[in-house]
Amino acid sequence: MKVMKEIACAKLRMVRESLDLKSWMMSPVTSAVAHILNRNQVIIPAGVLRYPLFHKNYPKSVNYGAIGVLMTREILHGFDSIGAKFNQNGHLQDWWSENTRHNFTRKIQCLTDQLNKYFNKEINARVNQKLNKVENSADNGAIKIAYKAYRSSIEAKGKEKPILPSQNLTHNRMFFLSFAQTFCSEISVDYLKYLKTFNRHRQDIIRVNAAIQNSPEFADVYSCPLGSPMNPKTKCFLW
Repeated sequence: MKVMKEIACAKLRMVRESLDLKSWMMSPVTSAVAHILNRNQVIIPAGVLRYPLFHKNYPKSVNYGAIGVLMTREILHGFDSIGAKFNQNGHLQDWWSENTRHNFTRKIQCLTDQLNKYFNKEINARVNQKLNKVENSADNGAIKIAYKAYRSSIEAKGKEKPILPSQNLTHNRMFFLSFAQTFCSEISVDYLKYLKTFNRHRQDIIRVNAAIQNSPEFADVYSCPLGSPMNPKTKCFLW
């Protein structure tokens, strides 16, 4: 209790002090990445830069597919409909033009319509898209940009490390597999109901499939036939 009291007092003292942009808003051991919009900062704590999201000895395909997508997603939050309300200094300022706003709204509607088709049989309900629009846009762009960064790194610095034989996997496939594994989870029906009602993040399996079904690169490396569930004829592109 004394520790919690001191932490609370320290936060209250900050109200009377000028903002220190070098101060940390999160504990270094936190296992989550965050975009602090009123500081225009993406914070990547040490708690994230470890297994299973990152390791110096992992193939690049695995690191880019996990921590690479995670970091890119947070960066993109600075350019979505909420990030549009904060300028480069973190001050409230709407910097979108009407044309940008119109195009973003039109493209995000494509994602919303697509995700409205997902039905969760366990809770007999569809995904609540009103809570998900910002995350939909970030997921859609992050996997595309991170994969492009991975391929650029390989082309610039040469071949990847060897991977396990007899797995029918290439490094390009490993990128998408690594991305999917970051959402590996087992959750209860009660928590699924909570996600539907209150949480802006979708159920993990939907979040993974919804992101990669709009990826031509995924369809190419996994040889998904055009018109199949993971390679639909109509795809949504935001970024």
